[in-house]
Amino acid sequence: FGAIAQGALGPKVAVVDVRGVIEDSHEVLTALYKNAYSESVKAIVLRVNSPGGAVGPSQEIYEAVKRLKSKKPIVAAMGSVAASGGL
Repeated sequence: FGAIAQGALGPKVAVVDVRGVIEDSHEVLTALYKNAYSESVKAIVLRVNSPGGAVGPSQEIYEAVKRLKSKKPIVAAMGSVAASGGL
């Protein structure tokens, strides 16, 4: 979670992965907030490859993205599976 594409001199883009069934949001939220408040990160890619999962953690991730998108651009990249949470 939270890999950062290192550019030689230019801005950095963080990649936050959401993989597998969403049962816990802690790692994703930590990576989102860390990168949103990092001066060296200029944008975040939320890479989703998940069949969905529990409502609570999915909602927490959604709310964090809504809140943090005012700090810097956040875009989603969908993998082969990208379903909503709601088990």
